[in-house]
Amino acid sequence: MTENSSFGSIWIANADGSEPRKIRDANEPNAISWSPHDDRLAFVEGNLLFVYSGVQFGNIAPSTVWVAQRNGSNATLLTDSLHQSVSPAWSADGDGIFYVSNARGGRDLYYQRVKGTTADDVAQRLTSGLKIHGIAAGGEGRIAYSAWATNVGIWSMPFPRSGPVSVSSAHPIMSTTESIEVVRLSPDGQWLAFD
Repeated sequence: MTENSSFGSIWIANADGSEPRKIRDANEPNAISWSPHDDRLAFVEGNLLFVYSGVQFGNIAPSTVWVAQRNGSNATLLTDSLHQSVSPAWSADGDGIFYVSNARGGRDLYYQRVKGTTADDVAQRLTSGLKIHGIAAGGEGRIAYSAWATNVGIWSMPFPRSGPVSVSSAHPIMSTTESIEVVRLSPDGQWLAFD
């Protein structure tokens, strides 16, 4: 359970909601995952809007995966803070964490072995090109994942000085499967810049 604020915190409670206890402060905590033995937690810090926003859902802002003891102590950063790392899910044996990251391009599946709350060796990239949004790990070494595709196009249409304009007058300028967040047209209408 997370507290609703811009900073945030992580709480644990009984399944019926009784005896809630704050175990640690965290920056926009989300995607909290118990280890199979209930002795550790994996969670994401930052970019809460990636999962819960209607407007910025699926954005590419950075976020990090952390591991902590069940009481919130010994929290350790497992990923870098320059890329987006989301959706941690424990392996069935509790020896590692699967997560989604764009550290080497598109969002793909990674596996990080852990000892206690510390990374053990370098994370392994397990997929390439899947554009994964979120994952769940099963008890028999299976992973279920959701993929989010953004097919984006930039179209042009005349802008009359008055009266309505039909969408049928629009024509495509370009299309891509990459995210486009901002589009700007030069004052003379000859150049298009986008991110």
